[in-house]
Amino acid sequence: MKLTNRSEVQPQFDAMLAQEINSYEDLVTWVKSSDTLDAQIGQDYARRYIRQTTNTADEAVKQSYMDFLQNIYPEWIKVSDLMGRKLIASEYVSQLPDEYHNLIRSVRHGVEMFREANIPLISQEKEIESKFAEITGAMTVMYKGEELTMKQAEQYLKSDDRDIRKQIFELMESRRKQNADQLNEVMSDLISIRTQIAHNCGFKSYTDYKFSFRYDYTKAQINEFHESIRTAVSPIVKSLFDKRNTVIKLDDVKPYDFDAPLMPNLQSELFSTTQEMIDKLK
Repeated sequence: MKLTNRSEVQPQFDAMLAQEINSYEDLVTWVKSSDTLDAQIGQDYARRYIRQTTNTADEAVKQSYMDFLQNIYPEWIKVSDLMGRKLIASEYVSQLPDEYHNLIRSVRHGVEMFREANIPLISQEKEIESKFAEITGAMTVMYKGEELTMKQAEQYLKSDDRDIRKQIFELMESRRKQNADQLNEVMSDLISIRTQIAHNCGFKSYTDYKFSFRYDYTKAQINEFHESIRTAVSPIVKSLFDKRNTVIKLDDVKPYDFDAPLMPNLQSELFSTTQEMIDKLK
């Protein structure tokens, strides 16, 4: 089922919160129902997000996405917290098997991190992310009389003709610079809001806040992993890159050479059309 507006969602929220849990079986059924509802809402959100980033000029799909952020998303956050509290408060929660361990742990932490003041900030965060996608998604370049999206233009960076790669790269960089100030402002706004979200939860940084939701590795372990890559992997990559540049006979490598084909005469694309891909995958 596709949820389309607040009037459709709210009764389901209310029903889930009002449902009585009088046994272990009731709790399992309730958890599955709440998970299904959450998935339905998440799918609707994903559809709206994809549509408005796919066609940034379509005001109708943009408004549909904004309607979700302004009217459904805030209530979704509130109800998710209430449902989380209902779950962990149940006298039967301790009877749930080990397969529910990660869920219960995540729900407990989510309840601990819930702050009413963060609800509008989280909605604004999503709006800003959408604005960034809208700006970058609308970028196009003109090449040989044809208007290309940035994704379409990227294909020319795989050309065996270095002049073509250089032209396309410079066109793309020039286009990005046109919105540089606007994108910097968007990112500054995003950093500001995320920092405030973290501060509201008692964290010094948004990074620390996000890592509090991870249980499989710590920030220190990630930093150690990054250092390992720098000291062990980067030299190997550089060596491979040097050998690659020798093969394609380049002394002065530029950014537009990174995707240059090693064997120009070898077909590099598995599929030339969507239908060809479907046919080959059958």
